[in-house]
Amino acid sequence: MKKIVKHIWVILFLVVLAFSSTSCGNVSEPTLRVVFMTNTTRFNEKGGMNEQIRNTLSTFSGGNVSVKIVQPMTQEEQVPTLRELADSGEYDLILCAGYTTGKAVDVVSQEYADQLFGTIDYISNASNVFSVVFSEEQAAFYCGVMAALMTETGVVGLVSSFAGIDVEYHYGFKAGVQAVDPEIVVVEQYTNAYEDITTAEGVIAGFEEADVDVFYTSAAAPTSRLIELAGEKNMKVLNANVYTYSQESSSLACIVNKEYASSVEYVLNMTAEYLAQSDEGETLISTDLRYVGIDQNAYKFQLAASVDKSVREQLDKLVLMFQDGTPIVIPRDERSFSTFDYSIFEGKFSRT
Repeated sequence: MKKIVKHIWVILFLVVLAFSSTSCGNVSEPTLRVVFMTNTTRFNEKGGMNEQIRNTLSTFSGGNVSVKIVQPMTQEEQVPTLRELADSGEYDLILCAGYTTGKAVDVVSQEYADQLFGTIDYISNASNVFSVVFSEEQAAFYCGVMAALMTETGVVGLVSSFAGIDVEYHYGFKAGVQAVDPEIVVVEQYTNAYEDITTAEGVIAGFEEADVDVFYTSAAAPTSRLIELAGEKNMKVLNANVYTYSQESSSLACIVNKEYASSVEYVLNMTAEYLAQSDEGETLISTDLRYVGIDQNAYKFQLAASVDKSVREQLDKLVLMFQDGTPIVIPRDERSFSTFDYSIFEGKFSRT
């Protein structure tokens, strides 16, 4: 129901915008002109970020909304391409997604202060950019709960690339574990590399020594090797969607996938409202950073067939807690983790 309401909300704004831009109600050309500059070709995997955003935009294309897709072939082409799009003056919104195109927006948005931009999964602080990012701590919390429900040894693992980087994954996961059972031990390890997959060997050896049987990874390329080794050691892996590679393995218990539809809808919504108010001589819309999470259907959790029915049912109830309006602010740093109130989860989970 929430998803339907969001679609209606966006459509209503576009309808209002259409009528505000013509006195007779007959629209001869689009009233919201959007161009999406995709990431480079290696991000075009089926069901990935670029495809999801293109598909969502296509549901609004036609009538009062025009959508154009532009795809630079290399990262070096991104800034010049954005400059060309902004300089044309043809678009109400220039939309980008991901880190590299987001960095390009940081450069070009400063040069074209009157042009509206949108970034998804990247934080931009420019006043003419609508930024939407994912509440990674929520997905990590879900995985922490899952790991705590699945572990038989009472020891779970957590691995990422570097200490002090992407800490929201760490604190979200640890909070999820503690929400189920504060007696469960969390063993934290780092690959200290983004690309070197051989670092996975030492991580798995450390987990084996500590008796870890389930672990969560937000590491980059070494995750592919971590998954392989976990299968050999009879460990289960819960994987954050940080790096793209083949995810066919019996050791994978959960794959976290990002869903981009709600982010696209939000940016279109804000752009339409901003333009409507501009036509009336007002610009009250804020471009402050927006987070999307489980309550906005921004994550899809793909569970393996081997996951126990009891675990699935408890995870489903957790998702409903996020979506039914329960005020849950998951820790994303040391301060919020140390003061987090676990009482709302009392009696919600039961380890078998």
